Amino acid sequence: MLGLLALAASAWGETADPVAAEGAIDPSLPPPERARALGTLAFRLVELAGSAKAHATGFRIDVAHYRESLRDLVKENDARPEAERLPRPLVLDLVRMAALLQSAAECQTGRYIVCPPDLMTRLRRQRTLLEQGLAPLPGGR
Repeated sequence: MLGLLALAASAWGETADPVAAEGAIDPSLPPPERARALGTLAFRLVELAGSAKAHATGFRIDVAHYRESLRDLVKENDARPEAERLPRPLVLDLVRMAALLQSAAECQTGRYIVCPPDLMTRLRRQRTLLEQGLAPLPGGR
């Protein structure tokens, strides 16, 4: 009986494995470093979406974390003087990635995220654009 309760408490044995928990984005980081951290999270989420092994619950948690962290970054970025702001194309790429990741979060087959090929193509293309936008930031590759 105790085993059944434990199984039920763990959402029928599903382990969420949130990616964001291992790499939480520190809101005290300067905007370029936070943008880079968001990019890293987005890159991992794109890979998870393509793996068809991402648990839907954990993936959705990570996408929500990305979206909320991005919202905070955009609000702070808008409050900064023009010379200290992140480049507008980079911010737009981060926002586009949030929309695509949200679409991926809705691609649930059973307990897993399984995205159609056209969405995966768009996610990978956006990941490339994001990598290109992050490269010129301080500390870039």
